[in-house]
Amino acid sequence: MILRLAVVGGLLALINGPFGQGAGAQEGGADIAARWCANCHATGVNQQRRAQDTAPTFDDIGRRLSTGQIEATLTAPHDPMRGIDLTRQQIATMVEFIKNRGQ
Repeated sequence: MILRLAVVGGLLALINGPFGQGAGAQEGGADIAARWCANCHATGVNQQRRAQDTAPTFDDIGRRLSTGQIEATLTAPHDPMRGIDLTRQQIATMVEFIKNRGQ
């Protein structure tokens, strides 16, 4: 029984990939970023051009902020981000997406 649980757990880890959500989180993050973030932030890998000069790139945010800081920002958006309405799952997806940009 314990061996079966270990095998199942190992298979789930392989399916989900090294970041817990696998490639799906990256695709979901890109979709969310295109919808909610790209008007102000440069959201692409190594993309340095910003849509607005005052908004940091996702690369910068991923390098400078902790996971908790990014989550807090997305949980309680500030001006001009007040119109963003993300679910907890979408916030988790975006945190992972942004942190991966800063690597």
